[in-house]
Amino acid sequence: MANRFMSEQNALPAKLRYKLEPVGEFITFNMIRVQRIFEKNDDYLSLCSHDRSILLRNTVKHTGCIGGTFVLHQAHLLDDPLFYKSAEIIFTPDVMLTIKPITVTFDFDIIFVKLILAIIGFSTTNYTIYTNTPPINFIDLKTILHIQDAYTELIWRYLVYKYTHEQAVKRFCNLLRCLFNINFTIVEVNRIQEYTNMIDTVVEQTKDLFITNN
Repeated sequence: MANRFMSEQNALPAKLRYKLEPVGEFITFNMIRVQRIFEKNDDYLSLCSHDRSILLRNTVKHTGCIGGTFVLHQAHLLDDPLFYKSAEIIFTPDVMLTIKPITVTFDFDIIFVKLILAIIGFSTTNYTIYTNTPPINFIDLKTILHIQDAYTELIWRYLVYKYTHEQAVKRFCNLLRCLFNINFTIVEVNRIQEYTNMIDTVVEQTKDLFITNN
């Protein structure tokens, strides 16, 4: 999808490429597509719609940031000056400067990345951004924690099987650095109304796709 977006934009005259509206729409669409990783996840679908909705709302900033930025980085869109300039206008230059440390810590094992998204997608904590809104309790917290533990064990077994024990430890440490960088970016970007509008759109469209209708 990213490659097709780039092809469509590059086919336009230079002055019409990567304008604010199409860039904003693509970034939002990109984050929505990331959420599709849970569309056929039996563990996710086994939860009640109440718990699925809470998980979506609590974790969408992290899954969207990781998955969305990973796609932009892989497609080299962040290296395009015109795309980057529009992104700076949407998110501010200060926020865009926080993106680079995230891309530096990305692991390029796509299976590892997908498992990371699964672990974060089942995360029950939501302390990156503090609000006055009281937290909503899960109905089946025990099952959610069991699912998260299962994915964490799976990702460790995968890394040890594919790499060495030492490399597995290094990849996990690198993942922690990546998550710290993502937390910092989320705190910064959360002050921007355009971003919060994007998150609301992602949540509502994802809920319509496979929460409300399941």
